[in-house]
Amino acid sequence: MKISPPFACALLEPSVGAGPCEIIDAAFSFTPEVAGADGAGVFLGLGGVLWRWGTEEAAGQAFLDVLEKRGLVCRVGVAGRAFLARLAARQEKPLLVIAAGKERGFLEDLPLARLQLSEVLEGRLSALGLRRVGDFLRLSASQVGLRLGKEGLRLWRLCQGQEDEPLRPLGVPEELCEELEPEEPLERLEQLQAALELLWGRLASRQALAGRWLEELALELAGEQQQVHRKITLRRPLWRIGKRELRGLLEGLEFSVPVERLVLRAEPCPPQAGQAELFDARGAGLPPPVRLPAAENIWQAQPIDSYLPGEFRLVPYLKWVSAAAACSALLPGLWRALRPPAPVKVECRAGRPVKLEASGKVCPSGRVMEACGPWRLESRWWSPDAFSRDYYQVELGGGHLCRLYLDRLRGLWFVDGLAG
Repeated sequence: MKISPPFACALLEPSVGAGPCEIIDAAFSFTPEVAGADGAGVFLGLGGVLWRWGTEEAAGQAFLDVLEKRGLVCRVGVAGRAFLARLAARQEKPLLVIAAGKERGFLEDLPLARLQLSEVLEGRLSALGLRRVGDFLRLSASQVGLRLGKEGLRLWRLCQGQEDEPLRPLGVPEELCEELEPEEPLERLEQLQAALELLWGRLASRQALAGRWLEELALELAGEQQQVHRKITLRRPLWRIGKRELRGLLEGLEFSVPVERLVLRAEPCPPQAGQAELFDARGAGLPPPVRLPAAENIWQAQPIDSYLPGEFRLVPYLKWVSAAAACSALLPGLWRALRPPAPVKVECRAGRPVKLEASGKVCPSGRVMEACGPWRLESRWWSPDAFSRDYYQVELGGGHLCRLYLDRLRGLWFVDGLAG
């Protein structure tokens, strides 16, 4: 998958006791464009989600909020190049955005020590009396290549913007694992069960396992000069795995020394080709409750002040409708736009619609009981895609409310809105 700019780089604080798996899961929950970074860090391509947040700073802050909700203390840098995004993430601020055109200003006073140089290159730069990136960039390419070699020349090109850091796109791993090394060795079965439930809680919250079926669960216990592996086959959905399945990993386990390390692995089932039926064996895995999205993930169409019909933009859902109501069936009185408008046959008398006949199940058919209109809309008379429409709001015999219009230039009728 292509990682599209601008880029965000997130680096875990050294004092945080979390691994790269946690930050990678958080990144996949934000965007599918994820690439690996050396150490406990990750790159994100914000090009596919920037439309939602509007600005690079807002997108970076939104990702920082996702990390904080998962208990991950990170520094996030955002820039048009991956190399600069990593440098920004190494600064002291929780979030640093390098705007387009401000790259040279950011690098000018940056200490060369922030670039994490090798000892050889750092010594050569120090011998030349160079302390800041700005001083380093004032050298010519020939001078850098002659005095600092290939490593120095590549660093100079990265800072000049002639090259960028290569990214390695990540895919969802087929096997996921969590491990735990308790402060004190575990001697009792109750302690082992509690540790196993803790590891399972971490696995179950992983974004890569969301909505997946599990093939196997594997447990590895390690102690002083002893190691035991246990594996069970599941073939069931994630939400149906509980304490009974976890206890199955411990039944009949012979371990004679205190446990110093636990590793729990989950192997998801490979995706099935084709659509599952509702009542087949796999359909039994459908969870009874429906998870509703959080309120901040619900968006609504806001009309734009434009002469064109149907122009809108997506904005956060801020009305007094709960997330449950927004995700359920349409509320009475709300209009639903049809995109594209559905063609229909309309019988008219004295120039007004009296009967509507629709094909398919997109919109209803029936006799027109009440009709309001017409409201004429004409625009783009100067261009080949000019239009002239007469809009009506009608009530059909079954109580259905429709908005339809007559394309006066082509003599065709369309329904572009339904109510209720």
